[in-house]
Amino acid sequence: MADEVVKVINLKKVYKQKLKKIIKAVDGISFSIKRGEILGFLGPNGAGKSTTIKIMIGLIRATEGKVFINGVEVPAPESRKKIGFLPEHPSFIDTLKGKELLIFSALIHKIDKAKIKEKVCSLLALFDLEDAAERELRKYSKGMLQKIGFASAIIHEPDLLILDEPMSGLDPIARYQFKKIFKELKERGKTIFFSSHIIPDVEDLCDRVVIINKGKIIQILNKEDMKDLEEVFIKVVQHR
Repeated sequence: MADEVVKVINLKKVYKQKLKKIIKAVDGISFSIKRGEILGFLGPNGAGKSTTIKIMIGLIRATEGKVFINGVEVPAPESRKKIGFLPEHPSFIDTLKGKELLIFSALIHKIDKAKIKEKVCSLLALFDLEDAAERELRKYSKGMLQKIGFASAIIHEPDLLILDEPMSGLDPIARYQFKKIFKELKERGKTIFFSSHIIPDVEDLCDRVVIINKGKIIQILNKEDMKDLEEVFIKVVQHR
């Protein structure tokens, strides 16, 4: 459908370990992400969230199933052209300074050189990183790395954001800032898919939520069905 930015079809990822033991990290999941919505991916640690995201952006290959982004099948490079990605544990060249990372990201995405300085300064201000712009990333805290990683993910103004536990390690003020930015991006027509195990974040931000546990989708809820999300989440997770 035209309003579907992402379509995940019967996705499976199996890992084989010693003694022929098989781990089903993702076990036949299907869902879609509509254009302009914020979709939450909620599940406990080890539920299969990060594995699914890595398949979606082409970092690892699925055992079975397919993923389409804007109609292009992953892992074709064309599928990633309009994506902004933030991993759960951002890792950068730690001798780079914050400002240098954003300039580097802008150049990778072929942003007009005349606009780079303005974009970088704007993002540093947006994430309250102006005082840390000339500081090496190895001296950044966990929360600051999340901020600079998020800034790097949106510098090219992607249509789709895929974020893995984006608010991990943030203090309450930074969490508020991230949520505000999420809502502003949605108002600008951006599509956001983010994984989390923090229920209040999902309740506050999401139009829909996909609940996953042990590699399987348990439920997909609309906004009106999220009133008792914590109770629903605990119930479905405990009974599997």
